[in-house]
Amino acid sequence: MTDPGPGLPWFVSVGYVDGEFFVHCVSTARRFVPRTEWMAANMDQQYWDGQTEWMYGCDILEDGTTRGYYPRAYDGRDFIAFDKDTMMFTAVVPEAVPIKRKWEEGGDAEGWKHYLEETCVQWLRSYIENRRQSWGEQRVS
Repeated sequence: MTDPGPGLPWFVSVGYVDGEFFVHCVSTARRFVPRTEWMAANMDQQYWDGQTEWMYGCDILEDGTTRGYYPRAYDGRDFIAFDKDTMMFTAVVPEAVPIKRKWEEGGDAEGWKHYLEETCVQWLRSYIENRRQSWGEQRVS
């Protein structure tokens, strides 16, 4: 990775629920942290430790269907991605080919498919419910 410049983080990851910025990780802090009261109130330290290790995402669409994604980038460029429908990793650049082979041979595809279709969606539903409950409490007070 090239130096991002003075005062800029090497890495930034953010999470949104219904357009609300609710979680982020900046490489200078090296941790995922809540950005809303409802996240801070509903997640324990074990959750934050686990989130610090991963980058992924999923969406629940208006029609109730879901989609998941697992992209990786390096040095500001797309690097490798996982397609859960084909169960294949796509090496976007030649440098990603050895990692693609390792992950496919190691059986990583099945685990990521399950995660993106099940676990990620369950967490997203939990975030949405926690947010709705928090909004209800705020309106009452």
